[in-house]
Amino acid sequence: MLLFTSTYEINSTRVHFMTRLKLRSIITYLKETYLPYWYNHTMPLPFSKVAEDECDFRITEKHLHAVWNNQKLLRTELIDDQKNKVQIIKLGTWNREPGPDFKKALISINGQNIAGDIEIHLTPELWNSHGHQYDSNYQNVVLHVVWENPYFKRTPAHIPILEMKSQLSTSEDKVWEMTNLNTYSKSHMHPPVDCSQYINQISDEQLTKVFTAAGLSRLQRKTDQFKLSVLKYGFQQAFLLLLGDAHGFKNNRQPFRQLLNAANIDKLNSLSNNKQKEALLWGNSHLLPDPSQFEIHKGLQPFTKNMWREWWPLRDEDSLSISWSRSSQRPLNSPERRLAALICLLEKCHYQIDNTLQECRELIKTPNLLKKWFDQLFEFDSLWSGMANFTKKLKTPCRLIGNARQLDIIINVFIPAIAFLNNNDRKANEDLYLFYCSLPKSQDNHILDIARHRFFLPPSRMKYIIKKAVDQQGLMQLMQDFDLPTTEEAVISFWEELGIQLVKKEVPEDYLIS
Repeated sequence: MLLFTSTYEINSTRVHFMTRLKLRSIITYLKETYLPYWYNHTMPLPFSKVAEDECDFRITEKHLHAVWNNQKLLRTELIDDQKNKVQIIKLGTWNREPGPDFKKALISINGQNIAGDIEIHLTPELWNSHGHQYDSNYQNVVLHVVWENPYFKRTPAHIPILEMKSQLSTSEDKVWEMTNLNTYSKSHMHPPVDCSQYINQISDEQLTKVFTAAGLSRLQRKTDQFKLSVLKYGFQQAFLLLLGDAHGFKNNRQPFRQLLNAANIDKLNSLSNNKQKEALLWGNSHLLPDPSQFEIHKGLQPFTKNMWREWWPLRDEDSLSISWSRSSQRPLNSPERRLAALICLLEKCHYQIDNTLQECRELIKTPNLLKKWFDQLFEFDSLWSGMANFTKKLKTPCRLIGNARQLDIIINVFIPAIAFLNNNDRKANEDLYLFYCSLPKSQDNHILDIARHRFFLPPSRMKYIIKKAVDQQGLMQLMQDFDLPTTEEAVISFWEELGIQLVKKEVPEDYLIS
């Protein structure tokens, strides 16, 4: 038996073999840990064609999402747990963010229309197992869909429950084939509506005009929101909180808010040096580990020791505990790296936000210089570039704030703050808008992914129209402001309201979505 990994070379490239010992270890893990977990989160799906074989086909909640998304796999008239007739008028939008699985659905129960969200599980009791009873995101759920309900239980008690398994319109073999997750198309996840078919009559120039205008509207709303925050907290603290939102992403915005309210701008500026300010932020964050209880990576041991030395005299015994989210998180986006990035940015600004924004405003008329100014502002020399957290080092050092996140901070923090400072100065705002409209596209997100497949036919057309960050922002605002129309009359009226005339036409049935 080989105890060590054996190697050989192909074209000077070293190839590693797995040892038998390593393989057997993985097989043991597969049998004792991985497969039991898999079986606990799936249910058997018997195949009539292979009933005599020992094949193990199992269905997951993702398969159930695909079944719900393809209503042809379910009977036209469904029955809930109370024998009420259920009709699906609008199945809702498939949601891949936290919250119910399908949002903004419309169903009819015994002829009464009910609008709300749909949640899907393998069995009813998973509602409580997943903690939905404590989550306000699920308060608008109007139908609980499950694969099977063997004990005829309704969980939660106030929401109708619908069993899928007994109400399929086809065999389970066909269900498996049509919901194959390896080949399930995004265009099926976000099927086009009538709006996308008619959009082909609209020129790229007209669409860009609509999206750019919507993008400027989005900026105005962000500016108004920032204005309210200024009235509540003062300008510098409002800007600091906005920076915290941007560094916290969607999962850690609230923890950053808690931190920056505890270590607010007045407390930070009352301290005599940057080391104390840094220690105040690390200490209040509850991310600073106790070296006597945890093993700190040697590269961060001096840093941790210094932070504790500065933090100890500043600590507040009554400080609130902050709960940081680490779910579905890449090491590069750990709370520790996000906080380190925020501290580096504040140090670059010398904790004097007013002066930094004034310097930024003076460069607005020269966009190229301003872009270089931002590049320098977000360039940090930090030992955290090589760390994931206090115990783990990255394989390859990486910038604390990459280009995509830098662009997001410029769009969502600096530009609204500058628009607020411009105070409706038309010339100053025109300069700001020109800079805003010059910024390149940022990374796609879930909303843009939905828009690509529901708003554009074919979806590939989107890349020829959405070329700038302002267009992306506008498309997201349009998706937020309006429910996409689903009838011919509503589509024509929708675009007429936006100043674009459409002509009724027949859409060929064989029109392909690329």
